[in-house]
Amino acid sequence: YTGTSTEGVIKMTNVNNFSPFTYGTDTGATGLPIELSYFSASCEENGLEVNWTTASEHNTMEFKIEKSRDGYTWNTLETIPAAGNSTQLLNYSVFDSEQNLMIPIYYRLNQMDIDGKNEIFGPITANCEVNGFLAQLTPNPTQNETELFILSEKDANANITIHNQIGQSIFTRNHLIKSGNNVLIIPSSAFTSGIYTIQLRVDGKLTILKLVVL
Repeated sequence: YTGTSTEGVIKMTNVNNFSPFTYGTDTGATGLPIELSYFSASCEENGLEVNWTTASEHNTMEFKIEKSRDGYTWNTLETIPAAGNSTQLLNYSVFDSEQNLMIPIYYRLNQMDIDGKNEIFGPITANCEVNGFLAQLTPNPTQNETELFILSEKDANANITIHNQIGQSIFTRNHLIKSGNNVLIIPSSAFTSGIYTIQLRVDGKLTILKLVVL
């Protein structure tokens, strides 16, 4: 990747997916309280599981997994004690028993230091299978084009409509998807920064996704 950093800020570019990834420096000395090597959310039978792995920790106190429906308002889902100091891979996980999976759920990792400082990683999102198909946006959030992945049980007609923050329709497309994997390009590089609502209808069945453009 390429990136720049200032005090309290990490800016990443050219990130094509949410995991695995690592924050660090060219010299190998991260200068950060943790080196995060993995952060993901996956769909399980009775909810979602959030997993993360640290390659190193320095004076860490705890991790807060924070959850959001809109990408703006965040609530703490669970707080997990951190290792304090470590130079080995450590795996963490939190289970979210969320049952309403029609709308994507966003998660971020808020790492708290012993001295009271914090670092936020994410957000990430997971979209779960509903109505016989699976839809996921990657990357999301994005600064460039994003891809809409659709895994369908059968050939079907798909309609995609994107609305901006004030409800205006700014993009629409009809597409015949095939049984199996399908990839559609969303021209999000042409959108201004903000959160967009994507309505995806497959054979008349609706699912809603949120796209965050940075």
